[in-house]
Amino acid sequence: VQNVSKQLDMLNGEEFANYMNAFSKDSGLPLDARYLIPENIGEGTDWQKAIFRQAPLQSYQLSVASGTEKNQFSISGGYYKQEGVILNSDFERFSLRSNLDQKINDWLKVGSSISLSKITSKGVLTGAQSSGTGTLLPGATSTALLFPPTLPVLDATEAGGYTVEDDRGRNIGNPVADALETDNISNDARAIANIYGILTLAEGLNFKASGGVDAFSVKDNRFVPNYLKRSKPNNGDAVVATVDGQSWLTEFTLNYAGTLGSRHSFDALIGNTYQGFHSERLFAFALDYPDNRTGWHNLGSALNPQPASTGESNWGIISYLGRLNYGFDNKILVTLTGRLDGASKFGKNNKYGFFPSGSIAWKLHEEDFIKKLGWFYSLKTRLSYGVIGNQDIFPYASLATVGPLGQGVFNNTEAYVGQEPLRYPNPDLKWERTSQFDFGLDAEFAKGRLAATFDLYQKQTTDLLLFTPLPATTGFSGALFNIGGLRNRGLELSLNSRNL
Repeated sequence: VQNVSKQLDMLNGEEFANYMNAFSKDSGLPLDARYLIPENIGEGTDWQKAIFRQAPLQSYQLSVASGTEKNQFSISGGYYKQEGVILNSDFERFSLRSNLDQKINDWLKVGSSISLSKITSKGVLTGAQSSGTGTLLPGATSTALLFPPTLPVLDATEAGGYTVEDDRGRNIGNPVADALETDNISNDARAIANIYGILTLAEGLNFKASGGVDAFSVKDNRFVPNYLKRSKPNNGDAVVATVDGQSWLTEFTLNYAGTLGSRHSFDALIGNTYQGFHSERLFAFALDYPDNRTGWHNLGSALNPQPASTGESNWGIISYLGRLNYGFDNKILVTLTGRLDGASKFGKNNKYGFFPSGSIAWKLHEEDFIKKLGWFYSLKTRLSYGVIGNQDIFPYASLATVGPLGQGVFNNTEAYVGQEPLRYPNPDLKWERTSQFDFGLDAEFAKGRLAATFDLYQKQTTDLLLFTPLPATTGFSGALFNIGGLRNRGLELSLNSRNL
């Protein structure tokens, strides 16, 4: 069970009335008729106590696993329910997960995993801006501290049966009514699935194929009835918003690992991957509800429905990669990698980027001339250089896009909506590149209980992806360009001790 650990000490109704009377006397003002007899007001309303509650929490898990030498299987399910400490708030989740690995024969192994979840939550507005007036309305918790203790929760003379607003002109509504009568519901469903297969073509030679998808659906429903203070300018308002999408990833790799004699070992990998993303979104809202019973279930019942907005987003990345690891006598380790990545987000002239890297490490403690010193438990020196790319920009950043602008009538009968350019095109937009050189030395002493690490590095970023201002004569405020760079140089030294 959850509880609010501490509530603020506030004046009760009688104490508040005495305070207001003292204030009026000290200010030379006539006494307010609402507070003339403080003892008749009594305790009044403790608004913190009115909106907070004991909130139970439940969590259940059930799992089953089984397996043999050739197959392993597991399935688990869960249920989680958490009520919020504020009235009308909660969180509920159902989850299911399964894993399967199966060795079909000596040359084929397959597997899969599936994860499903469904989340429903109710939230309480903790602060919002009125779409009618633009006024910032405080949320239930802050309102509970501001609302006068002299006012009751309920008022049968009002349409909704609640005291509507503060009687001191501070533009705040009844926090209990806000919490109980506002619908703020979110539904989130998600499914993640992965499959793979490993085919052994020859000793040390394996081909692996894998694929995965992550699909999601989110829907938010909100309704504020017309008798609440926060919706008075709109006479009630409702919102329905949805986002549906999925991302997917496929990988195909060929890997070979082997040795030459007793001193040479290596493994090589080549592969291809593809990642994609697609999403669609809808946002609709309506104002002026003569009947609160329909709420967000029927936006068309509002007298002032607003134009809905929709959107769609797509992007993809295709990659070709290779890696070679070589080891000599368990003393010298060499790694070489390279990948060619193409991203749909960049301009048509520069969608691809090549990113190489390489490293070499020498285990000096394996050499006789170091062993003779008797100083080191382990000693390794390393040298590396690599380049990575950044494509963390919004889709269509390189393209010219248009959007609606204004409305009109053609030939006195045909209505139209105008279109205007929204984005300055940049067909040369390309990957942001970061290269890093590093020289390091790792040493351990006293059977590994004392360790020291030294690094000397230089990191340089070029072709930064930056939103750059444009002259007003272009008709655009700015556009995304590759411009500028950063360079970091440094020396790092760390010492670690394990005393136990």
